[in-house]
Amino acid sequence: MPDISLYKRKIADYLEEKIPETIRRDITVSMNEKLRRAITIVGPRRSGKTYVMFKIINDLLKSLPKEKTLYLNFEDIDISRLSVKDIKDLIYYMFTTYEDQPGQLYLFLDEIQEITDWEILIRNLIDDTRFNVMITGSSSKLLSQEISTRLRGRTLSYILTPLSFPEFLRFKDFNMSKLVSTDQVSRIQNLLLEYIEYGGYPEVALFGSERIRILNEILNLAIERDILERYGFRNSHILKLLILNISISSIFSINKFYRYAKNQSYEVSKDTLYSYISALEDNNIIYSMHNFNTSPIKSKKTLAKYYFVDNGLLRVSGNTDISKRMENAVYMNLFRTYGKEKISYYITKNGKEVDFLINNSPIRLINVAFSLENPATREREIKGLLEASSEIGECELELVTMNEEGLDHNISIVPLWEFLMG
Repeated sequence: MPDISLYKRKIADYLEEKIPETIRRDITVSMNEKLRRAITIVGPRRSGKTYVMFKIINDLLKSLPKEKTLYLNFEDIDISRLSVKDIKDLIYYMFTTYEDQPGQLYLFLDEIQEITDWEILIRNLIDDTRFNVMITGSSSKLLSQEISTRLRGRTLSYILTPLSFPEFLRFKDFNMSKLVSTDQVSRIQNLLLEYIEYGGYPEVALFGSERIRILNEILNLAIERDILERYGFRNSHILKLLILNISISSIFSINKFYRYAKNQSYEVSKDTLYSYISALEDNNIIYSMHNFNTSPIKSKKTLAKYYFVDNGLLRVSGNTDISKRMENAVYMNLFRTYGKEKISYYITKNGKEVDFLINNSPIRLINVAFSLENPATREREIKGLLEASSEIGECELELVTMNEEGLDHNISIVPLWEFLMG
């Protein structure tokens, strides 16, 4: 028998509680009544998906009664225990209770992957033209072909990462004017140092005194619940050692790490290590980037460079190198702009590495260096870009530094804060 008392309580809780006010994020998502698709927002835990939902709900409440909306969090222990049928009954109970108010009902279903057979529920709701559905999930599988197949192509997906640098400035109540003064640049650079060290998780930006504790909690929860528990892995020590090695590596080799682990008397197979890497990527903790090749299949076979979804996770994973943190921040900026598939690294015929190649029109080549004061560093970074450009053809060339700017051999030298604002 359905637990009507639970339904009543959960609906009453939602209607009585005030939807929190939120700080604007740079993601445009709308609930279009004529679009018969589920809107999907995915990303790592604590990146702010719930608060994007709250912002949309508050916008709807400017013209709708709250009874025409419903938010359910599937990490709520009471709701997570319900079957798909029970959840559907709860939703329809809400609708029939307020059936005297005709029109659409807007459903916001948070962390939907916690429910077995969730896609059956969503397909049923989409088929009912009275419902507009938005879901969130923490697994990147919700962005893959799997969700399109399971929902029969009836979804539009968006990915939400922790804060970009412009969003971080907004959370810090910093409003940039069109003309940036010397004092503003000085404050931006101070905030930039905080951003590249501690990252952009919203809680970290808002509660700086607790940031290390928050970051450790986010990483540990991702390891214990999202990876070990969800995938049935057992060797947490090897997984944490793997994350440490990824955080301090440039180009990462599983074969090399496997030999290292074996020399340290750890019992682990290569297949298990590949599974750990896949799980870390599935859960939006790290992203892989491969050497550029006009053949995507050949590119995927090259050694990968890995970047963390947030610089704060990079820090608590063990990295102390500011150049690596700069590079990670640049990668995530490019990831938000272009998506993962358009980003590669490039190695010239003479073995010079270019940090990033953006397969756009025209192609962008980007190197990252903390400083160009050392002539050898300047020559290395510039030669790599010029060699790559001569091999590839017409390219936009950029060199991102901590503070320097200018033009050298048609290479734009850009300070990091300015690059991250673009």
